[in-house]
Amino acid sequence: MLPESIVLDATNIAEIIRRGYTRIPVCRDDDRGDIISLLMVKDLALIDPDDNFTVKMVCEFYQHPLRFVDENTPLHAMLDEFKVGDYHLAIVQTLTSKYDPRTGKQSKEPIGIVTLEDIVEEILQAEIVDESDTITDNVYRTTRKYNKEPNVTKILMSEETCKSLSLQMESMAVYWMTNHHALFTNDYVDTRALSHLLRKNVRQVNLSHSPQIYFNTARKQEKVPLYCLNHPSSRFIVILEGRATVKFHNMEFEAGPWTCFGTELLDQLDELVNGDPLEGDQRSLDVHA
Repeated sequence: MLPESIVLDATNIAEIIRRGYTRIPVCRDDDRGDIISLLMVKDLALIDPDDNFTVKMVCEFYQHPLRFVDENTPLHAMLDEFKVGDYHLAIVQTLTSKYDPRTGKQSKEPIGIVTLEDIVEEILQAEIVDESDTITDNVYRTTRKYNKEPNVTKILMSEETCKSLSLQMESMAVYWMTNHHALFTNDYVDTRALSHLLRKNVRQVNLSHSPQIYFNTARKQEKVPLYCLNHPSSRFIVILEGRATVKFHNMEFEAGPWTCFGTELLDQLDELVNGDPLEGDQRSLDVHA
């Protein structure tokens, strides 16, 4: 189930695909008892993740029929409805002890879903397991193991070489570097060599897990660290696009484009070239809180 406020960016789309469901009930805000629409995975095919559409916007555009049925509805009646082809999923409801103040009638709450596949399984008296199902047994709720299947979220949750650095961004980065530290000036490195060095070392970092999705509060958001506390690093990093979070003494700061880290390494290299460093001196950046 999805809240209607979820943003369909690359992170959430990848997570939805990984789950393996083709039809997903959508609820209002974070109330799982208030199901208002249905999202089809095929609806995401033409979505541009950069447009930041919400689940609500997509559902309002497609307006897939959402059927609510009573828990005592006969299966043969549901089969006749599903055979028409307008929908193959229905929300099962039960009466509660509460009364709706607007209608004066007993209110209903969802207790599950029923699909065409469920009815066919009852007719055959056997489980139908699709290759993309996350549950392989409806009785014991056995979860499929994904050890042998490619996980798109693991592909995205890492660094990869960026091959799409524009000439304008490259020119701006070279200009920034030459004006930021003496080691990047023509006294030490040619501009063409600096451009080549930049292209070879540009990295793109994507995060693939969203803690909001599917009300998943048990799993924490996985992050790609640039630096780790008390771990020496040999990296000088400049953020060209995007942002990073810096934690310092129980406080958090957001760093945006053209923020750099590891200037101490450049200063040490400058000292190594022009000064007289001590023998055996370690050349690394120590990160402390």
